[in-house]
Amino acid sequence: MYSDEEARANLTKVRDALYEIYDEYVHEHLDGNDHNAETNVLDDDGTSGGNVKSHKSGMLEILTYVKTLYSGPPQESDLDAYLLEACFIHPGDPDQFDALEWWKANSLRFRILSQMARDILAIPITTVASEAAFSAGSRVIDTYRASLAPETVQALLCGGDWCRNLHGVKKKNKNEKKTIEVELK
Repeated sequence: MYSDEEARANLTKVRDALYEIYDEYVHEHLDGNDHNAETNVLDDDGTSGGNVKSHKSGMLEILTYVKTLYSGPPQESDLDAYLLEACFIHPGDPDQFDALEWWKANSLRFRILSQMARDILAIPITTVASEAAFSAGSRVIDTYRASLAPETVQALLCGGDWCRNLHGVKKKNKNEKKTIEVELK
């Protein structure tokens, strides 16, 4: 499909974009932990301070300790660890594999990456009537695109919508007519 050079260039682009998104999630995660660490516990009368142990069980103390252990940035990034792992092959029917469920089950191993997967995989897929997608009325689709599998077409539509939304690009309204001014000399 692609030459080796094109494939490497595309792989680099995808990898760079993935790491850029991952870095945003790392900063968001660290900022969230800083905010949570600064919140005060209020006593029953609504005042700050007091002895938390007298009102709460030892569980709060354990949770606070665990939170301090895991509040910093990971030593090795979740993304690097995930990419170095062997490929997961679903033992049953591949159509029954639920990626969101897999990320939920592995959220303790990949804290930040599982948040990314939750947000990105939950993006609604764009639905297009098949007549509109393959209509030759307004545009012609070449034979390569017309022969794509439905899953590939769905992934391309979803990815296009996601990229447009990420960069704030809006689709052109077909009903809007542009005024073109030409200056004649």
